[in-house]
Amino acid sequence: MKFSSILEQYKINIFTVQKETRNIRQIRTHTHLPTYRFLLLEHGSIHYESDHVVWEMKAGDILYTPAFLEYNIDVLCGTIFTNVFFQIIPNAADNTLPFWDPVIFRGRHDMAEIIRHLLSEETEHRTAYKPMQDALLRQLLVVLYRESSDTKDRNTRTIAESILHYINNHCEERISRETLHREFHYHPNYINALIIRSTGMTFHRYLTDARIHRAKVMLSETDLSITEIALKLCFYDSSHFSSTFMKKTGMTPTEFRNLF
Repeated sequence: MKFSSILEQYKINIFTVQKETRNIRQIRTHTHLPTYRFLLLEHGSIHYESDHVVWEMKAGDILYTPAFLEYNIDVLCGTIFTNVFFQIIPNAADNTLPFWDPVIFRGRHDMAEIIRHLLSEETEHRTAYKPMQDALLRQLLVVLYRESSDTKDRNTRTIAESILHYINNHCEERISRETLHREFHYHPNYINALIIRSTGMTFHRYLTDARIHRAKVMLSETDLSITEIALKLCFYDSSHFSSTFMKKTGMTPTEFRNLF
């Protein structure tokens, strides 16, 4: 999807804009939050870590984190920062999520000023402050898109390829989106969105296709019975396997085996 379509077709809700001061050190794990986040570090330092990415933030740095990402954040005593929490809601026709990966911006005074403007609109409640906040947030998203699109695409392709490789290699096991969450430490919804973006298929459909592909190999290269193949590939029974195979290939497993 083009970025212009995201701005036009996705609803953006700002949950909160707030400035915080930490009087004690705080270490938190954020898991599965449905909100996106910009964090402007005004004073102090923050240690950020997610999926082997580690950043040490200094004053003036800006952190962006997507929804449904598990990450750890260590905020030292005396740290002052501004949070912008928001949600990007897809329309009914497209349930994929934009802005996939965390990003850190350093020395971006233009972005810092936009975040401070967002905060002033939130605290002063000027006339039409909500539309103004919406416009300011969209400015940030444009900058985010311009700065991160190339890196984002490379990173997400690598993650997606690893996930698809895992599915292909473990299709004889009872795997689920929760299995992939435990293996890759991403939210199940995020994993499903990655698979859709890479293949055009949901996780369940991709897994089924992988099992049917494996079934073709077993039917053509082994003497395993239809029932044995069905159970080996985690279908409910031979009837479920046969109906799924027919739906995917246009022939029964026996008809397919007879071709060889």
